[in-house]
Order: sequence, then C-alpha cells, then structure tokens
Amino acid sequence: MTRPDEIRALAQSLMTARQTGLPVTFQASEAFSYEAALQVQRLVQEELGAVSGFKVGRYEPGRPIIAPIPEVYTYAAGAAVPFKGSVGVELEIGFRLNRELAGYERRRVAEYFTPFVVMELVTSRIAEPVGHPLHKLADMQAGYGLVVGSEVTDWAGDDVRSVEVSLVADEEPLVQGEVALPNGSALTSLEMAIEGIGDHAGGLQPGQMVITGTLTGIEMFDESTQVQAEISGLGNVAFELSKA
Repeated sequence: MTRPDEIRALAQSLMTARQTGLPVTFQASEAFSYEAALQVQRLVQEELGAVSGFKVGRYEPGRPIIAPIPEVYTYAAGAAVPFKGSVGVELEIGFRLNRELAGYERRRVAEYFTPFVVMELVTSRIAEPVGHPLHKLADMQAGYGLVVGSEVTDWAGDDVRSVEVSLVADEEPLVQGEVALPNGSALTSLEMAIEGIGDHAGGLQPGQMVITGTLTGIEMFDESTQVQAEISGLGNVAFELSKA
C-alpha cells in the first residue's frame, strides 16, 4: 500500500511543477499503485478547480488510463493558449455529455453525447527518467488542457473506426492521411470512459467532454506557433500556441 504522505508529496510536487514550469523528480516506492495514482490526480484537481472532461486510454482490464481535464486550461478554438517550456498537441475526437448518464445504453448514444473535433494539449511535469511507470498516470497522463473545435452536427450515433486527418503548424504540414482510431473505434473508447470514470474527480457530468485518443501522435512545440487541424467530414480546430 502506498503511504498517504507519499501520495501528498507527489501531488504537491506536481502542483509546484505546474506553477514553475519546471519538471520535478520524485522517487516512489515499488508499492506505488494504480489507486495511488488516481488519488494523486484527485488531490491535484482539487487545487485546480472544476473539471471540463476526461481523457481515456487502455491500461489493464478494469483499470483504464483516465485523467480529468482542468476547466481552467480548456479553450475555445481561436484562442491564444499560453504555455511554458514545451507543449505537445494531439488531434482527437471528443464526446460532450449532454444529460445525466442515468439510463444510458450504447444504442442511445446520440441522445446522450455530441461529438466534437478537439486538440489535447500535453506536457509532462515529471523529469526523465520517470521514477515509477504509474507516475505518468498520477501526472494526469501528461495532460495539460484542451482546445474545443467544431461540433459534429446531425450525428446519428454511428461509430468511427478510421478517418482522414491533417495537422498543420505555421503553414507546414506535419501529419496527413488516413488513420485508425485508438482502441479500434471512437465509441469503444467512449464506453471505456463511461465504465472506468465512476466517481473519479466528481464523475462524468453533463457539459463535460470525453476525449478518445490521439489521431496524429504527439507533435511537440517549444515556440509560439499557429496550429490548424482537420478531421475530414467531421470538422476542424485552430488556435495559437503562445510561449509565455
């Protein structure tokens, strides 16, 4: 079992890293657990305030990679997004929950969720080498924030397994072509989130967004940059990365 003082110390170290922009080194015991990583997330999120959504990924059956997205670092398309050090971007499909989850069934997904084109912002607050594999999960799986782009209108609940994408930075194409969705499909990732979030960080609430994994890998930037991206047939997202 991970000691409570170890959990508090890592949470405080991660908050310090967010404030200074400088990564921290933290050595954890071999007993550092999945549950401890989520507890660190909750302590950090309590300091950051409201939650705008969750990121999700596959880890182990019954123990998905999940992390809250802070509302304070959630931006509308067209925003100037401040950052320190370096920041990465990942083009993704997001699903906004429009009503309470009570009564949800996958066949009724379009009654509950609306898809959006979004860009996740990522940056690690832990110095390499990471002291424990679950430290990344404790660090919100390196999540920083989110830029919300186009709403997908007239969606009938169809799943998405592959899409054509493009990602451009300062008019230079970085990624272009057809890609497969993480975990096999967008709705598979959404179902993982619904099953895995539970009451973590307050649980998934109406108005919050679930993001379903990168379509473009991670593109890193250490200078101010204009970023534009598109998912063919769904929409686009554009914004400025503004180096602080």
